[in-house]
Parts: sequence; C-alpha cells; structure tokens
Amino acid sequence: MNSIHVQAIGEFCAKYKIELQYLKTDRLNLNNLTNRRDNIEKWIRYIGVARRSLLAHRLQFLDAVVEWYQNDNIKFIPSIVDSLADIIAPAWLANGANPSLYSKIAFLKFPSNIILYDRHSKKALGYGETEVIGYQDFFENLRQPNVQQILEIDNELLHQLTNNAEIIEQDLNIQAFFDEQDIVALRTCRLQDKLLWCIGKSGQTVTQFLNPHNRN
Repeated sequence: MNSIHVQAIGEFCAKYKIELQYLKTDRLNLNNLTNRRDNIEKWIRYIGVARRSLLAHRLQFLDAVVEWYQNDNIKFIPSIVDSLADIIAPAWLANGANPSLYSKIAFLKFPSNIILYDRHSKKALGYGETEVIGYQDFFENLRQPNVQQILEIDNELLHQLTNNAEIIEQDLNIQAFFDEQDIVALRTCRLQDKLLWCIGKSGQTVTQFLNPHNRN
C-alpha cells in the first residue's frame, strides 16, 4: 500500500455515505416520481455536473432521466451509458455530448457497475484533458491488464475498506435495498473509482503509477 491507496481510502470514507444516501433515497422513491426527480437534481448538483445550460432545461431533462430510470428493461452494458445521449437533447448541454454527465446519471441506476468518467480518471487511463471518448471506450480501457492490476484490491486494502464500509452501510440500513452480492460489488467499485481518480489527480497515468521510476 502506498500514499495513493491511503488517499483513495480517505476519499472513499469521506464520500461513500453521501453516495449511499442518494442511492437509498432513489430506491425509497421508485413509485414517487416527484421525489425521485428531486433526488436526481440534488445528485447532479452535488456531483458537479449541473451546468447552467442543463439547468435551463431542468424539467425536461429530469423527466427524461426519470423515464429512463423507470424502464426496468434497461440492463447494464457500457453502451447503455452512451445511449443517454439519445434522451438528453444536445440543446440542453453547452458543449454537446457529455460522457461525464452520462456516467453520473447511470450511477444511480447501476451503482455496482459504474466507475465514474471524469478528467482525472481519463488522465489515469492516458487520455488528454480535452480528449473526449465515449463511456464504452472508457469502460473497455478499464479492462486492460495494467489497469486491472491497479484495480485489484489487495487483502490489506480490502480489509480496511470492508470494516469502514460496513459501519456506513449498517447506519443507512442499505441491506434493505441491495443484496449482499451487490453491496460487495458496489463497495469495491466505489473504491476502484476513487483509486483511479486519485491516480489521475496526482498527474499520473496507470502505467506511470505501476512504474514510478520510468516516468517521462
């Protein structure tokens, strides 16, 4: 374990309860569309993707997202995240397609599958800050052997994560909304998300993180 792992654990512990609270509120309001819509709006504001151009069309946007959430026939595959471009009108976004926004919307529906797309996680995968890639390409890059090596949680890190996570999960009674297998997957996915984010935020790519003596 190194300082980036420690930072990732810190990020996880600081944000996991907040993320679970949004998930819990969403699951509590599956049949209350007004409350579900309000929770989605609070989530996108919290996560930092509520741009002025989007909020100018907030009601149309939120109605479209809630309708997508309500469709139980939608199952997770990476291209599903990119398909949000088909329901979020380009006029609602200042700069066109926004994979970062799509990943954050999809998180509430598929929390055990999503690693959030942002400039730091892109940096960790070797992409430039202004380079735009779809979520499917981003997700496929997460399957590369060197990235998988980074994202495999060692026993010490996983043990520390589990102890902290279980306290948070029990406090929110999250077991009432997700089965044990999904909770374990969610927990691990959130730490992987934070680890990738911390690597990118440090200015490194995954390759540089694995080979600290061979940085350019």
